[in-house]
Amino acid sequence: MVKIENEKSLQVTFSKRRAGLFKKASELGTLCHAETAVVVFSPGNRAHSFGHPSVQAISNRFLNENNPPMSYAEKLLEDYHKANVSRQTLELNQVERQLELEQKRTNELKQARKDGSPEINKLDYNQLFQLKGALLNLRHGLEAKVKNGSAQSSYVNINGKLIVGGSSAPINYVGGGICNSNMPNVITPYDLVADDLCPIIPYSSSATSFDINPNSGCGL
Repeated sequence: MVKIENEKSLQVTFSKRRAGLFKKASELGTLCHAETAVVVFSPGNRAHSFGHPSVQAISNRFLNENNPPMSYAEKLLEDYHKANVSRQTLELNQVERQLELEQKRTNELKQARKDGSPEINKLDYNQLFQLKGALLNLRHGLEAKVKNGSAQSSYVNINGKLIVGGSSAPINYVGGGICNSNMPNVITPYDLVADDLCPIIPYSSSATSFDINPNSGCGL
């Protein structure tokens, strides 16, 4: 057996062994009614102690062996400390078990990210519920974007052609004019200024006509 060199592994091992040591001392007091005291120092020089009924009571008894027997009140206080220590030890054990489970789950998730997406059949109920929520949020977001995109479209008729507001579709030049490759009778405000062949045509929802210079090179 050799000392652990990795600092992180050293701290984890110390925490686990310390908890195990305190648990054994508590069980010794509960099962055998023994009075115990344990004091350990961490690698960072922090003191950790456990006593049943208390470290102070055990240390005083050890240093003063000729003390008179405890009174009834002291006995009641000692029993209270024992019950309190037992309860706290039980809570500590439960927290440690929960911490170990969470750590195991975290490691599994990290490994799953490295290996790729986990198989749906291997997901538990909570993971499936979270996946369902994420997919629903994605669906609602896409539907909202589609609705917003459709609502922002506007059309203006110019000499038998439609100007579609906000479109950036590819264009072709036909006979000196401009047309959309996907919709031949539709042009866009961006098409009107392609390669500086045409001036910008101002658009207003209240406008009733457009002035187009026939000498500008736009065969509309």
